Amino acid sequence: MQNRHRRRPALWFAWWAVLMVVWLLLVDTTDPEELATGAVAAALAATLAAAVHQRGYIRFQPRLRWLRHTPALLWNVVVDCGLLGGALWQRVVLRRPVTGTTMRVPFEYGSDSGRDGARRALVNFAISLTPNSYVIDIDPEAHSLLIHQLVAGLPERIPGLSADAAS
Repeated sequence: MQNRHRRRPALWFAWWAVLMVVWLLLVDTTDPEELATGAVAAALAATLAAAVHQRGYIRFQPRLRWLRHTPALLWNVVVDCGLLGGALWQRVVLRRPVTGTTMRVPFEYGSDSGRDGARRALVNFAISLTPNSYVIDIDPEAHSLLIHQLVAGLPERIPGLSADAAS
């Protein structure tokens, strides 16, 4: 129990630091008034996040090794930007139709554990981060994702759906 109380300030500070970085990225200035406003806003949000965490409302337990997929995800963002640029050229300049698609792909939903919840959230984030695809629905009964692609592509190119992504 005492170890839990020791982690509270560290958890609060971690939330504050992350939220302060997000604030700085959003305002793109180091003006003292903006820094003060961001510090207060980050402190309020960190307090709320720590309280939610302490009550156990959110269970989020990602694995550090999942970060190994980050380079592939960033590459997919670049490739999708090129794909959408080509589709824009095809539609606007060449006046050819561009078709998207909605597809249901298999996805193991998992349990209500923090680990599976983190996996679902991060797969949703990874797919939706790429400019061409976004998740419409995660269906726990059908163990599938409903994904829309602006330019029709292959399901294998969707990040997070490869066999080793969950490991």
